[in-house]
Amino acid sequence: MWALRLTAVILAALLAVSCGSTYRSMSVQEKLTFLTELEEQTLAELVEKYPKAQSDMDRALGHAIFSNTAAKAPFVGGGEGIGVVVNKETGDRTYLKVTRFDVGGGLGVRTYRLIILFFEEQALEKLAGGKLEFGAGVEAGAKEKDIGTGAGGIAGSRKEGYVLYQLSDAGVSASLTVRVIRYSVLELDE
Repeated sequence: MWALRLTAVILAALLAVSCGSTYRSMSVQEKLTFLTELEEQTLAELVEKYPKAQSDMDRALGHAIFSNTAAKAPFVGGGEGIGVVVNKETGDRTYLKVTRFDVGGGLGVRTYRLIILFFEEQALEKLAGGKLEFGAGVEAGAKEKDIGTGAGGIAGSRKEGYVLYQLSDAGVSASLTVRVIRYSVLELDE
C-alpha cells in the first residue's frame, strides 16, 4: 500500500512540475499566437530534421501539430497538450486539446511535439472532430539543450491514411504502457 501512496505523490509532483504553465492560463489571443507559432516552427523543424518529410507534406491533405507534456511515475502517468488540425484544401483550422492516461512501467517527465500528416480525408476529419485512441507501446526520450532523441516507432511511422512524426523538446522518460489518449475540440475561451 505504501508503494501506491508513494507513486501517487511522485505522480502529483511530476504533473505539477510538467503542467505548471498550461494553456488554461492563456488568453484567447495568446492561444492563437502560440498555436500559429507552434505550427510554423514545428513544420520548419520537421523538414530540417527529416528532409524526406517534405514529400509527405507536399502530398498531404492536411496536418495536425500538437505540443504535449507527459509525466510518468512507476505505475501510472498522464499528460496534456494542445494543437491544431489544418485542412489544406479548405483552410479550415480546428483547435484541439489532448489528455492522456498511462498504466504501466516507467518514469520521467518530457515535452514533445507530435506531427500528423494526413493522406485520407476520413482520417483528417476523424481527428478534427475529436477522437478517443487506445494504445500500447514503448516510448523513450531525452533532451537537454539542443541535444535530444526520441524513440518508439514515431519518426515517420506510417498508419492507415496518415504518417506520424515526433520531435522531443525537453525532459527524460522511458515507459512501457497501455494508454488512453483523448483528443477533443478546444474552445479557445476555455
